[in-house]
Amino acid sequence: MLVNREQELQLKIASGSEAAFRELFQAYRKKLLSYIFKITASREMAEDDIQEIFLKLWSVRNTLPDIENIN
Repeated sequence: MLVNREQELQLKIASGSEAAFRELFQAYRKKLLSYIFKITASREMAEDDIQEIFLKLWSVRNTLPDIENIN
């Protein structure tokens, strides 16, 4: 089974790697910001939402290996 970089990060995050979590955050932050800003029309709200998303993601990190396509 081939493991892509995102799957590798998911496994590392599930094991508690903060460095992998930061890498995933950096990879998705701008994309999420753009998407959420289109919905909310508020950069502050979009930033808050991103923070909440990633806090939730960290709290359920043990389930990340079950996600086939995190994108």
